[in-house]
Amino acid sequence: MQPRRQPISSPLPLLALLAASATACVSAVPEGRSERALLNDLTRVVETREAVEWFIDQEEINALTPAAMRSTCRVTPERRLALDAWISQQIQDQGGPAIERFNQGVELGDLDETLTLERVQRLLQRAHQRSDECPFWLRPEEPFTGVSTDEGHLVLLLESSGSGALVIQPDRVAVGGGGGGRLLGAWGAAEWLTVGLGAEVGGQGLISEQDSGEQDVAASLVLASPLLLRFIYRDRLYDLDLALVNVSGYRDITFDPGFRVHLATGLATNRTGWFLPTGVVGLEYEYQPGNPALPQTHFIRLRSRFGVDVRFF
Repeated sequence: MQPRRQPISSPLPLLALLAASATACVSAVPEGRSERALLNDLTRVVETREAVEWFIDQEEINALTPAAMRSTCRVTPERRLALDAWISQQIQDQGGPAIERFNQGVELGDLDETLTLERVQRLLQRAHQRSDECPFWLRPEEPFTGVSTDEGHLVLLLESSGSGALVIQPDRVAVGGGGGGRLLGAWGAAEWLTVGLGAEVGGQGLISEQDSGEQDVAASLVLASPLLLRFIYRDRLYDLDLALVNVSGYRDITFDPGFRVHLATGLATNRTGWFLPTGVVGLEYEYQPGNPALPQTHFIRLRSRFGVDVRFF
């Protein structure tokens, strides 16, 4: 039975999820590489649509067929049929078709996994039936590594971010916020892992109350060199982000870097051409040892990142 995806209510379980991603992503999946990649692509297409609404099966399948054919056209007919048979077996292992189990009294919420599998299967069958309409430049690949994954590809990650922070210094506790952008070069090391390294630039402001009762705002320049480990399961992203971070004044730039650890989870939508939109939200901790622009400081932040994964070759 495929593992049920659970909502992440706290960032704390992410450590275990990150460590287990390699095994989680390859359990209860087809043995063939092409079949796994096709299953991942079609499941992402279906789950992206399900996140909005899924009402009339036939209408939804018709609307999603062109997106599905971006993948199925690259897979041999034998691999498509093998995946179709595998999905049928999974549905039987889960207790049979969703409609039969619903009529037997099973709650609709307990049928989510089976419903998704059935929708993926219908989408696969429709795309297979229309394979003669595949564009002539889309030929079967062996093995097929997927349209939505980065495996075996060089990618650029362009991301912008915004954050709110609790700031702890020796003589005060303040709040702050900031934002910035970053560019990372990355490599799809596996179907479930993308590794990236790059540069980040941004700014932040700290707000604190003076003895006089007035609000004081201190702004600073932030430069960072992040290392990103992005774990992928279908449309779910789990990020572990480690970085050296330098905070200084805008005019008097000094280099006394601290470090940052960021844990986040989010979603990836379907790849359109070379582009895959992504978004994550998470918690991070940053420590700065102190410099002329900033005393010794601990930051606890809530940060969101939105960007695009640009795949080259």
